[in-house]
Amino acid sequence: SEAPTVATRGVFDRLHDGHRNMLSAAAAAATTRLVVGVVSSAGGKEHGDMIQDAQLRAQSVAAYLASCCSEGLAVDVVVDDD
Repeated sequence: SEAPTVATRGVFDRLHDGHRNMLSAAAAAATTRLVVGVVSSAGGKEHGDMIQDAQLRAQSVAAYLASCCSEGLAVDVVVDDD
């Protein structure tokens, strides 16, 4: 199904096929805008001290979405400090 705006969030550490599949599905469902929150902290994740910097993860997500989203889709990738 489609919606004007779709939002999702995650850690997105070391972008892999599972992340790319989920981001592609979110982009396909959005008709106007896609908002992706990149969680800044590792929270309770195992080996949280090894998680990449949040800005680097956000850049990786944005670069991937730029390569796969339709040109008419507004994409916002933000670091989520919660």
